[in-house]
Amino acid sequence: MEFKLVHKTLDTCPPYMALSYTWGEPVFPHKIEIDGQPFPITANLHDFLEQFACHFKEAEEGSSVSYWIDAICINQLDDPERGAQICYMKEIYQRATTVDAWLGNSSEKTDFALGKLKEWYDYLKPFLVHLEDGESGDSILDGLLSANDRFIGPQGSVAYKTWEAINELLERPWWTRSWIVQEATAKSHSAVYLNYGSARVPWVGIKLLSLVIGRLAQWKNLDIFAFICNRNWRVSIIDIARVMRYDRETPSGLRHF
Repeated sequence: MEFKLVHKTLDTCPPYMALSYTWGEPVFPHKIEIDGQPFPITANLHDFLEQFACHFKEAEEGSSVSYWIDAICINQLDDPERGAQICYMKEIYQRATTVDAWLGNSSEKTDFALGKLKEWYDYLKPFLVHLEDGESGDSILDGLLSANDRFIGPQGSVAYKTWEAINELLERPWWTRSWIVQEATAKSHSAVYLNYGSARVPWVGIKLLSLVIGRLAQWKNLDIFAFICNRNWRVSIIDIARVMRYDRETPSGLRHF
């Protein structure tokens, strides 16, 4: 894979996308080419760039896409630069046209879960504007959930298997990063996407999932409640990411490739 590193300020840079991801183990088994020079990268970043290359392989000849990726755009061997760039993070993610969160390659379970989440979203979408309206929203959501067996069911049911698959989605290391609060909420939810392999999920889909889990967790007589409570859910991080905002203004300047 070949790339070019371009130096710009935030005020003069072309449209770009920003990547949110985990580094994984601090080893660099893969190399890409930047400005004709080999550049070592981690396995997780390599996996994303492979998907990125496949996604844009049909782009018109001569066209380009700009991405901001910390491991490449920040000199990781320069401690003063690394420290200074931390102050720019909010604005970098705010000004990106989209934020792509890379959660790793897909699996049979994640593909199944993502398909079901899309079904849920399509079913609940007409009611989204009302679902966060306090007690009224809770009442509406309770009625929607109880009236449809796609959300709840005994062990072995499709609904139960869906929750098992969703659990795998939420156990990816990305959910444990403290930085996701800033990275995932810097942009409007409509401009943030979660990426599992070749699948892209809008952040609003995860927001909806957090609402569903919140209500189901209060139905203590359901088998699904016991399943949720006995799993290592990362839902608290999702909830934090929905409401957290950083108000501190930062200076501008970045590099993208």
